[in-house]
Amino acid sequence: NLIKGQMGCRFLQKKIEEDTKFALDYIYPIILKHLIEIINDKFGNYLIQKFLEYFSQKEIFFFINSIKDNFLIIGLNQYGTRVIQKLLDVIKISGDEYSVNNYKTMIALITPNIIQLSNDLNGCHIIQNIFLSKTFPNKFLFEFYHDNIIKICNDKNGCCFLQKCIDKLYGEELNNILESIFINIKEIIIDKYIYVVLFKLLYISKII
Repeated sequence: NLIKGQMGCRFLQKKIEEDTKFALDYIYPIILKHLIEIINDKFGNYLIQKFLEYFSQKEIFFFINSIKDNFLIIGLNQYGTRVIQKLLDVIKISGDEYSVNNYKTMIALITPNIIQLSNDLNGCHIIQNIFLSKTFPNKFLFEFYHDNIIKICNDKNGCCFLQKCIDKLYGEELNNILESIFINIKEIIIDKYIYVVLFKLLYISKII
């Protein structure tokens, strides 16, 4: 109840800042017993995000393994998606064993669910986070889109999401998305949602 209340959640977040060791040693183990429920809670998700800021890459490794069986449930939740986005932000790609494994594990969790995430109002923010990330490698995402763009274009939410990507991406990354669309243009041009994207592409082509 303390975690799910606004004031209680703020109190615990402040406790993490003031005494990180105590929070990690005594508060987090209690939270771990109800982790998924708290992640998907209106206020609890902020507490988990705060913990992620203070986790080492080793602790992040164990956190990822704690949520991997419920990854899609979390990713599609309006509050859980924020935790996954934060998780992507705190993973540091360096040479140590845990950071490398964190990256590989997240790729393994995201890849089978890219279509569902892309076509969901909450999940698409995770994919957008990866597209725009300067630290989390996203080559795997563009490779997936290259082969599966039709499934995204032909979905109402997926189509809207693509429009946002086209607006925010630039350079090689934008060209990768445009190439994926143009390669499959015959299959997607008849879809009732894609015409908006096509108008946007025509506009961009005049600019570049």
